[in-house]
Amino acid sequence: MNLLLKKKFVFAFFCYLLFFGALVFGGNRVKASGLIYSDRYCIAKNKDVLFAPSSKADSSIRWHSSNYDVVSVSEYGVIHAKNVGEAEITATESNGYVSKCKVVVIGEDPIRIAYPSNSIVGVNNGFEVTAITPQNVESVKFEIDTPWGKYDDYCSDRRSSGDVLVWTKNISVGREGTTNIKTYAKIGNDWHTRVEGDFSVKAVGSYDKNSSSLQERSVSKGGAEFIASCEGFINHVYKDPANILTIGYGKKVNPYEQFYNNITSDEGVAVFSKLLSQGYYAKSVNNFLIGNGIKFNQNQFDALVSFCYNLGCGWLNNGSYLSNILKNCAGASGGGYYTGKVNSDNGLNVRSGPGTNHRRLCALPNRTVVTVLDDARKDNNWYKIRTGGGTEGYCYGDYLEVTYFGGSERSLSNINRDEFINEFCLYHHAAKRCLKGLVIRRFHELDMFFYGIYTKFRSGNYNYGGYPVPDCARNIM
Repeated sequence: MNLLLKKKFVFAFFCYLLFFGALVFGGNRVKASGLIYSDRYCIAKNKDVLFAPSSKADSSIRWHSSNYDVVSVSEYGVIHAKNVGEAEITATESNGYVSKCKVVVIGEDPIRIAYPSNSIVGVNNGFEVTAITPQNVESVKFEIDTPWGKYDDYCSDRRSSGDVLVWTKNISVGREGTTNIKTYAKIGNDWHTRVEGDFSVKAVGSYDKNSSSLQERSVSKGGAEFIASCEGFINHVYKDPANILTIGYGKKVNPYEQFYNNITSDEGVAVFSKLLSQGYYAKSVNNFLIGNGIKFNQNQFDALVSFCYNLGCGWLNNGSYLSNILKNCAGASGGGYYTGKVNSDNGLNVRSGPGTNHRRLCALPNRTVVTVLDDARKDNNWYKIRTGGGTEGYCYGDYLEVTYFGGSERSLSNINRDEFINEFCLYHHAAKRCLKGLVIRRFHELDMFFYGIYTKFRSGNYNYGGYPVPDCARNIM
């Protein structure tokens, strides 16, 4: 190698060391995605999404957009797609790491959201379907897929609400079963659909709100109105008392879950109603109660869904004292029932049929309690069971301790009243602070649970219903 080439090689190597040292020992340390889960992200115009890794507001991260005319970004990492085009979002962490993502904004979605007034209805009982679209949509139709056939139902009833159109249609289902509904919006000569317009409605032979049963339920109108009155409506993203980014009627903003910001009250009701009727909360309460063989009526169900909407659903399946009170609600008369407790350090598989050749549905940790649906062991020593989460399947009998509870019936109407009230009212904290509003909300929910009293939330002029005020909250009531 001649002298000139050697000098060039040494100089290039020296520059490389300087560049590497700058990355490692000084300046910003760049990684392709890191904090942001992807290098490239696509979003429709006028939608928002939280790029931060948590719903908790974090101002320690610095956010920047390369083109605020296309994509803006808030101090908490909420990006807003303003116009079609591309922009690069940069997040700088307090440790100096930099994450980058190219955001591609495409045209506006033709359907913002669609939902039913009830997700469970009686046969031939009408229900209302609502769709919200941009102003340029000319017509809306609902593709109704029933167990006995498919047909289209066109919608002509519409009104303006801010920058959107609200379409409504009354529909009736004539037979039992699940009906899947897909929404289409017409722009020009073309019909468009989006997953936000998909939902389902279950028709049952009878839907008795007052009697206790193991029937799956959806939140009643009165229950939904109460929860909405507790949450209040704010049309844009804000921080709740627990520092959680929230919008509308108390809807938590989840990372990378697209949503609309600066919404109308109609959109707030739509998001809230769909979340209640077909979202996580009602499903969790149904699965827990039915999975544990606990009979319940409509007002008890509504009260527990309200509680979950405020506190989350983790308490149902994490062995909390409150969930055990619900499980132990057996009265003095009625039929018996069986439970099974997993007795295996390695856990126990739940399978789709009685045998290891069947598909594995889930695994149960040791000491998990399940409902045994049939006390007679099936082929090859297997029991049919239902988990607390609602999964039905088969477990091998040698690793399941089966217990019979005779002469009693599990029903929320038989719950230990004083024990339930005292434990229920302890859930009134946010950010480790006692909140008067949460104490009073618990009292309202107890009125609903025990007496079927549905009122809108009110913090003043409420006599507390004779319920005991928790000791830690006495100085704020």
